[in-house]
Amino acid sequence: MKKKLENPYSKEKLKKRRIRRNIRRAVFFVIFIIAILVTIAIKAPYFNVTTFLIENNNIVNSEEIIAKSPIKEGNNIFYFNKKDVVESIKEIPYIQDLEIIRQLPNTILFSVKEREAFFYGVFNNKFVVFDKDLRILEIRDKIDGLKLVRVMGLDYSNVNAGDVIEDSNERRDYVIKEVSHLFKVNKSGISFDCVNLEDLLNIRFYYRNIEIRIGTDEELKDKLNQALNILEQKPEFQDKKGYIDVSFKGNPVVYMEK
Repeated sequence: MKKKLENPYSKEKLKKRRIRRNIRRAVFFVIFIIAILVTIAIKAPYFNVTTFLIENNNIVNSEEIIAKSPIKEGNNIFYFNKKDVVESIKEIPYIQDLEIIRQLPNTILFSVKEREAFFYGVFNNKFVVFDKDLRILEIRDKIDGLKLVRVMGLDYSNVNAGDVIEDSNERRDYVIKEVSHLFKVNKSGISFDCVNLEDLLNIRFYYRNIEIRIGTDEELKDKLNQALNILEQKPEFQDKKGYIDVSFKGNPVVYMEK
């Protein structure tokens, strides 16, 4: 006896399909209406920017950051490209990084990370201030009150704020980064005034009227520690003129004029 096949298009099944289709249409319609309402809501004046807050800016003033931002008062808080805003504000040489935080309904918070000035060079009676990455932060007529280390041996011609100082010898870049790190962790209270990188086989540091002869950058940390230990143990050297030679292995050579 043949088994009766079930009709896939029975009235009951067709009814269930219509119900499911109608439910899906209703859900899509509700989502569509919600999307329209949300779009209208977020474009409302209620979400227009009225306030800017800046944090962690110790060097760059807030007005300069706000002026540099493509976001202006009255713009919608949702309708801007964060990447474009970050890139624009980072054109300020002292700004290293930036986080943008929306504080609803109408406030923008800029949380900035600033670059730290470590060094300076002299060119045409101007002071070129730059950081450990050789990025020029500003060019000044005076550096009074700034605790910076002069670097000799770099080319400061044809440079502007925001540029990175180019050097054909990558070892200078390495030495600059290493020196900035060592200076930052230096707890001795003795601060060097100048580093001469004109000859990388004969690197020299200066503390007041004392020349520290380093030689190459090999074991730079140990050589600087040797010189610092001598200066700490002999505070009477601080007012004298002479040199400390730590460029070779063995006991340093110390000479001070009487």
